[in-house]
Amino acid sequence: MLSQTTIKPKYRCKQSALYQVCQQLIVQLNENLAHFTKFKSKYTPIFIENLQSQLNLAKGLPDYHKRNATNDSVYSELIASNAACTLQWQILKRYITASVPPSEQAQHFDLAAQAYLNQYSEKLKANENMPSHFVPEFTLAYTQFSKHLFTFQQQENKAKQMAKEKIEQNNTLFSIITEICNDGQLIFRQQIEKRQHYTFSKLLQNSKHLITNVELKSKVMQSNTVNYSSTSAFNQSATPNEY
Repeated sequence: MLSQTTIKPKYRCKQSALYQVCQQLIVQLNENLAHFTKFKSKYTPIFIENLQSQLNLAKGLPDYHKRNATNDSVYSELIASNAACTLQWQILKRYITASVPPSEQAQHFDLAAQAYLNQYSEKLKANENMPSHFVPEFTLAYTQFSKHLFTFQQQENKAKQMAKEKIEQNNTLFSIITEICNDGQLIFRQQIEKRQHYTFSKLLQNSKHLITNVELKSKVMQSNTVNYSSTSAFNQSATPNEY
C-alpha cells in the first residue's frame, strides 16, 4: 500500500536544474578534492563515484510522461467502457419504468445492477418489454467496465509509487548537494569568488544558463527564427508534471 504521507520535493527548482546542479558539483569536487578530503575524510573518489551513481539513478527513474503513458491508453478504454455501461443503464431504466409503478421506480433504480437483473429479469420481460438478449449485453458492458476500472486503478497506484520513488531519490540528491555546498562554503570561506560556487543559488544560476543554451541550440536547429522569450526551462519550483 502507498504511504498516506504525501512526499514533496525539498528542492525549489526544476528537476532538470537539480540534476545539472549536481553534475556541476561533481566536476567541482573532482577539481578541489584535496581540499574537501582534508576537511572530511569521506570525500574520496569513491564518494564522487557514488554521487554520480545516485544522480544517474535519479535521472533513470521514469518521469511523469513515461509513468503515465500506459495509463493514458487504459483511461481511454475506461471512458469507452463507461459510456457503454451507462447506455445499458439508461436502457434498463426504460425497462423498469415500463414495468414498475411510478411510486416504486426510485427504489428500483437504486437497486438496479447485475443482481437486480437476475432477480427481476422475468418481470421486466413481461408484456414484450425487455428482450432476452439485454441481460447478457448488460453483463458484458458491466464486466468490461469493472475490468478497465480495476486496471486503471492499478496503473494509478503504480504511477503514484514510481512518482514517490522519483521524488525521494531527488530529495536524497538535494540533501547531499546541500551538505557539499555547506562544506564548500566553509572550506573556501576566505576565497569569496570560489566560495560563491558552493552556494545553491549560484549553481542554480549556472544551471539556468546551461539549460537555456541547450534549448536555444535545439530551437535554432529546428527553425531559423528563435523566440527568446519562451526558451527558459528554468523555474523556481518543481511542478507535479515535472518529476
